Amino acid sequence: MDKELGEWEDEAAATLSGLLSSSDDVSVAVLEILHGHPIPPMVKHTLVALIPRNQRPEGDQKIHWINASHLCKSKNDGGLGFQDMGIFNGALAKQVWRLLKDGNLLVARLLRTRYYLHGDLFNASLGIHPSFTWRSLMDARQVVLCGSRWLVGDGSLLNVWDDRWLSRPLSFKPVTPKPIEWSNIKVSDLIDRDSASWKTELVRQIFLECDIELILSIPLCDSWPTNNLIRHHHPQDLFSIHSAYHMLVSNSIANAGSSSNHDNSLW
Repeated sequence: MDKELGEWEDEAAATLSGLLSSSDDVSVAVLEILHGHPIPPMVKHTLVALIPRNQRPEGDQKIHWINASHLCKSKNDGGLGFQDMGIFNGALAKQVWRLLKDGNLLVARLLRTRYYLHGDLFNASLGIHPSFTWRSLMDARQVVLCGSRWLVGDGSLLNVWDDRWLSRPLSFKPVTPKPIEWSNIKVSDLIDRDSASWKTELVRQIFLECDIELILSIPLCDSWPTNNLIRHHHPQDLFSIHSAYHMLVSNSIANAGSSSNHDNSLW
C-alpha cells in the first residue's frame, strides 16, 4: 500500500508541475489531476503549500505572512476562495450518488457482487482486502448522507431513530427521546396500509409535538414505492461537486465554532 501511495504522489507531483507552468490557478490544476480520486494527507499538505508560492511574482522569495488555511476561506469570509484539498475529498460522494441512483451501471453491478451482494451500499462493510476505490467510496458515504434524506415510500427498512427521513435540516431525524419499548420501530410500523395514512394515535403516543407535525405532513402513496434517497436542498434531485464542497465547508465551520464555544466554556 505504501508503495502504491508513493507512486501516486510522484505521478501527481509530476503532473502538477507541468500544469502550474501554464496556469496560475492551483485549484484548476489539482482538479485536473485528482478528479474522482481521494487525496492522501501528505499530498494535501504539499498542494496547499504550493498555493501561496504560485501566487508570487517569479523570483520573489519574500515571506508570506498569510496562513494557507486563511487562503482557503471563501471570499465572503475574508479569504481568497481557494479550495481546501482535504475537504475536496468529499467530491467522491458524487460517485456514490451515481451508484445509488443507477444500480444498472456496470461498475455498480461489479461492486454489488463483490461487496454487498445481499445488502445495500449504506450497510456494506469494508470487507477483506478491499480495493483502493472501494475504500474511497466507503469514506464518501457520509458526505452523501449529510445533505440527503429518505423520501418515505413503503417505510420498510427505515429505522425511525437512526435513519434520516424527516424534513428537518441538518439531522433529518426525530428530536423525541427514544423510548425503550419503541427502540426498534420502523417507519412502516407507523403507517396504516389499508387507508394509506399515518397511524395518528400511535404517532401522538410516541413523539413530541414538533415531530408529530412533521411526520403527519409527509404524504403517502398507496402504490407503496420503495424509499428513495433525495437531496433535501435540491428539488431536481441533483448531486454536484460544487454543492457537496460548500456543504462540507459549512459543516466544518459549524463544527469548529461549536468546538470553540465548548473550549471557551471550560475556562
